[in-house]
Amino acid sequence: MTFKAELTNILRPALGWLVRKLFRVEIHGLAHYHAARAQAANEGRGVLVLCNHVSYLDGFLLYLLLPDPIAFAINTEVVAKPKFRPVLWFAELFVLDPFNPHASKQIIAALKEGRTVGIFPEGRLSDSGGPMKVYDGTALIAKRANAILLPVGIDGTQHGPMTRLGGRVQSRMLPKITLRVLLPEELAGTDKTGGSQAQRQSGTRHIERIMREILFHNVYRDETLPQAVLRASGRHGAGCAVFEDLDRQPLTYRRLFTRSFILAELLAPLTSAGDRVGLLLPNACGTVVSMFALLQRSRVPAMLNIGAGEAVLRQAVATGEIKLVLTSRRFVAAAELGPTVDGLSETTQILYLEDLRAKLTLPLKLKGLLAGRWRRKILEHPECPRDPDAEGCVLFTSGSESAPKGVVLSHRNLLANRAQAGPLLALTRTDLVFASLPIFHSFGLTCGVLLPLLDGSRAFLYPSPLHYRPIPEYCYQLGATVLFGTNTFLSAYGRSAHAFDFQRMRLVIAGAEPLRAQVRALWQEKFGIRIMEGYGLTETSPVLAVNTPLNYRAGSVGLPVALIECRLEPVEGIADGGRLQVRGPNIMRGYLRHSKPGVLEPPASPLGAGWFDTGDIAEIDNDGFIFIVGRAKRFAKIGGEMISLAAVEALALEVSAEHRHAALAVADARKGERIILLTEHAELTRQALIEAGQQMAVSELHVPREVVSVETIPVLRSGKVDYQGVSRLFESLACADVGSGEQPAGAQAPGEQAPTE
Repeated sequence: MTFKAELTNILRPALGWLVRKLFRVEIHGLAHYHAARAQAANEGRGVLVLCNHVSYLDGFLLYLLLPDPIAFAINTEVVAKPKFRPVLWFAELFVLDPFNPHASKQIIAALKEGRTVGIFPEGRLSDSGGPMKVYDGTALIAKRANAILLPVGIDGTQHGPMTRLGGRVQSRMLPKITLRVLLPEELAGTDKTGGSQAQRQSGTRHIERIMREILFHNVYRDETLPQAVLRASGRHGAGCAVFEDLDRQPLTYRRLFTRSFILAELLAPLTSAGDRVGLLLPNACGTVVSMFALLQRSRVPAMLNIGAGEAVLRQAVATGEIKLVLTSRRFVAAAELGPTVDGLSETTQILYLEDLRAKLTLPLKLKGLLAGRWRRKILEHPECPRDPDAEGCVLFTSGSESAPKGVVLSHRNLLANRAQAGPLLALTRTDLVFASLPIFHSFGLTCGVLLPLLDGSRAFLYPSPLHYRPIPEYCYQLGATVLFGTNTFLSAYGRSAHAFDFQRMRLVIAGAEPLRAQVRALWQEKFGIRIMEGYGLTETSPVLAVNTPLNYRAGSVGLPVALIECRLEPVEGIADGGRLQVRGPNIMRGYLRHSKPGVLEPPASPLGAGWFDTGDIAEIDNDGFIFIVGRAKRFAKIGGEMISLAAVEALALEVSAEHRHAALAVADARKGERIILLTEHAELTRQALIEAGQQMAVSELHVPREVVSVETIPVLRSGKVDYQGVSRLFESLACADVGSGEQPAGAQAPGEQAPTE
């Protein structure tokens, strides 16, 4: 044994003990490490440890903290720095150069000898905190060495001094470090099927998925929302300002705990643990305080749609068994909701936040200030939730196609979705999220509230996404860097904004409805911004897939987020794709239906328990990107072929991009169904649609049988078309036409040739 080996054997245990004490190290999943080593020994194979990379100390810490001293592949940049040489002296190193394809041969040889080698698949330190490019060489090494893959996540070192994230995250000299060893895996694409290029791409995609799962496990904890907020305040600093609204009074973690504690004390006598409490409030700091006040005492916030109307709100209150609704006199007056709230008060108790201020006492204010200082005391209250599977909130579906349903999401669902989506967006304290999507919408709640709150970035809460001219100006004045929106809203912002309004915007995410090619082109041309389209449902908390700058494919909704499994169930009449079924930790607890108040209906799927039927027809390409064809309910069966009504609307947009269109399938005595297009374009004709269809090479079956011009297409507050309203509008037009003996305005004339079907 050499002198270096003897000295290393002596110093490594001592240094490991010191590191554990100084950094309060926690190591989880060591059983997976021992299982991988045992399997490798039995099969004569090596173990390739895959780790994320956020600090120059990551490799040295892995060398000290894993049970055995492992060899490590390291970038030439690090080796060249003199300050790291004392640390690098301990471990056996393989120097990787991305410009030298032969540098991996030594690693392959070591793995074939049955050794354990660590590698950073991203090749360099992360300067975003999120996923980075994965080099193909990692998959090549694993494939040629037939190595067992062992994912290991390291968390906490990004808050230390030796990182590229300085100023973007809270920094400490001795941050707490956590190591998580995940289940070992076999590399995909080693079955020799397909060409070498296809196998390499398959292997790289597999490692990219592993890296996303590492980031998920680094973020996710098995805890409740109050516990997660407490942990975020400790990680990012109690004085960190996370929210601001039109009142321009920043809400820090400390103020959030203070105000929510006071409100929780005032609400406690009026409610019981487990009660669902309605929130009829806009995007504002007070709404976040109200949510957190309810959550810390096991009351369940039920987010009510402020634009739904009295009838729908009554239905929601009955469906959710909501006995108390919190609102604000100031908001009710500004939004002109007085008659709606008066009507709602006939079925449930209405409590105004302003009325609670009269009950404030000096002792209660002092207790609130102490709660803001000693925040952990809030979690010690006997009514504070401790079960992650307990109800975290109730949201109501948009009701664009059917009656709204109550969607029960647990603490686990919401926190899992934050851990799935958060690392992909990589929000830091230098970001400012412009949060105009309503909080009663799952997209607005998760992306506009939970992500900034738990990631320590700032969010500006704006009360309505419908202010098309003011919002771009606010983004400019505030220096907003992240914007979430729907196709409808982004289209309006893009047309209204000055070319410089979004000059600091680094990320624009579209969801809730299909992103039109015209809107994507407008933002790219006018602002130089590529919109990232995502996909999700209220029932999935909501994010299921999203495009990112790292993984982008135009026309798709992106790759599935971490731990989401996808399958396509065949649908009769649809040759390509199928009905999308998903499984993951973010799937809701279940539905509340108006017909069965108080009964929680678990998610259902033909694949059995744990799976959820999205109701969407989708296609998935070889790289895993998801393409949404349309809602299963929004297909018409014509001539034995299933025709997507969304595709019909897309055809209309090709002819008239500046107008809104809505396609319906109605009964037809001869063909079973026929397609009707309602449009806001008064001069749109079938002939124009036929010509556009020929240019797009789509079947003439996609051309609607009738084109009906209307003044306005009904839309929901979220910006999506209200198809129930569209159906009622068409029925009213049809009834009027029958009464008058006339054709619907813009419809096919009696002598016009019918389309070939």
